[in-house]
Amino acid sequence: MATVQALVVPLFRQRRFELVHRLRLQHGLLRQLVFQQFLLQLELRRKQLFLTRRSCLTRPAESSFAPGCGRCQPEAVITGSPFRPCRRPRPVTAAIAVLAALSAVLAVCAAPASAAAGYDAERCGNTSGRVLLTLDDWSVEDPDRAVRAGSFLRGRGVRAAFFLVNHHAERHPHIAVTLRRQGHWVGNHSYSHPHLPALSEKAAREEIRSGLRSTLLRPPFGDYGPRETALAAELGYRICTWTLDTLDWEKTGGQFPGPEVLRARVRQAPAAAKRSGVVLGHLFTRFPDALPGIVDDLHDQGYGLCRNGGPTTASIPDPLDC
Repeated sequence: MATVQALVVPLFRQRRFELVHRLRLQHGLLRQLVFQQFLLQLELRRKQLFLTRRSCLTRPAESSFAPGCGRCQPEAVITGSPFRPCRRPRPVTAAIAVLAALSAVLAVCAAPASAAAGYDAERCGNTSGRVLLTLDDWSVEDPDRAVRAGSFLRGRGVRAAFFLVNHHAERHPHIAVTLRRQGHWVGNHSYSHPHLPALSEKAAREEIRSGLRSTLLRPPFGDYGPRETALAAELGYRICTWTLDTLDWEKTGGQFPGPEVLRARVRQAPAAAKRSGVVLGHLFTRFPDALPGIVDDLHDQGYGLCRNGGPTTASIPDPLDC
């Protein structure tokens, strides 16, 4: 029964994730459509105001008022012309200024929707159709476990992403250096692995700033919000979470799930979570032991994995070079 539960529960969670992801995309598209409609209405209003002002400036002298521009001034008669110009239509000018300012504000507000449409934090910029394997945190008892996992993946021609907690990584600087030489990406997983939203803005900024230098940030526990996204961008990072959580960190009876259970969870996950997807595992669980089976299964199912093209740097491209 426990084995059945271990296989079925992750499947339901992945189905729920797929539904939520689709709803988020639909919400983003709706916001874009609403903003585009507003811009169209704004442009029409601008043209109406322009025509009103033009009409005012060419109103015959016998008409003492022109809609939208105030009283025409007799002393401003143009030589040789039967028309007299009006003073600058201050109400119209003010209206244009207000509308322009409102347009600028709404453009800024709509920017996150446009950015979200261009960059998917759950896929970390992976648009290749291939699967990106990621390994988080640290193995305190065996720091070189990361290097061995990286070596295996390089041997299979696979590039992975390692998100390391810098409280440990800074004591073993050769780990990040070696992983990059092996052709893997190494990202920021904060300095001490706290819940960033629970911290003050100053403390959250310091946690990110003191993390391992990169251009991708994986918030601890996947816990972040608009403030953390803004702080990350301020410090030169893009948020990177995942589409498929193997739940390798969730113990049953005091034990982490074994390699075969983890392998089955990835194999049975929906296609939407794997195509251009990001798989989450950890260095302190049995996930590294499951890598050979996971790689074989993904290949058997027709999925490609991010290709290892040689050494990397701290700058991780967007879109990902898979």
